[in-house]
Amino acid sequence: MTIPLLGILLIGGLACHQPSAPTSSPMNISRDSSHFPYSPFRGLYDRQGDEIIDAAAEDTKLAMSYPDFQGKGPVKDGTRLTIMVQNRVFAKGETIHILHFVEITRPGAELYIMGPKQVYGLYIDDHLMGEQAPDSQYPWVGIYDGAVLPSPELDYNFEIGKYAMDVIGEHNIQWRIDGFVSNTVVVTIK
Repeated sequence: MTIPLLGILLIGGLACHQPSAPTSSPMNISRDSSHFPYSPFRGLYDRQGDEIIDAAAEDTKLAMSYPDFQGKGPVKDGTRLTIMVQNRVFAKGETIHILHFVEITRPGAELYIMGPKQVYGLYIDDHLMGEQAPDSQYPWVGIYDGAVLPSPELDYNFEIGKYAMDVIGEHNIQWRIDGFVSNTVVVTIK
């Protein structure tokens, strides 16, 4: 199921919608990435309609904090999925930006590092938001035409998930691709 960019999705009492416009201006921050794992930080991008733009400054800053983030997803067969959000508490209707990371810790794989790429397999409260991943732990194989880096490496150039929730309470967000599961982010809507 595809969520229209301007649409609203109602699932079992959970109302999520994707806002129509970016909530921040393009970034204007330092890209000192000397502490970033593997290759230097390559920038973070977002979509505005059909255009690819620099991600908002706060999203870029969050992405650059990945090396120090203590709540990363588990490593399974040398692969780790992680999602991150700016805050854990949001107002009803406030936009939540979800960043996605694929880290391959073992040598011998390739990561398709250009983007932003479509996100498959994102779940909110166990409800699939968007499309399920094709049968591949790295589902962009075969549909990607861009730069590739050998592992070990980190890929973070995925579409930034933008959701606003209207149901007050706690909500679980998780990314699942072909048997790989990210950390669970719990957000509270007040």
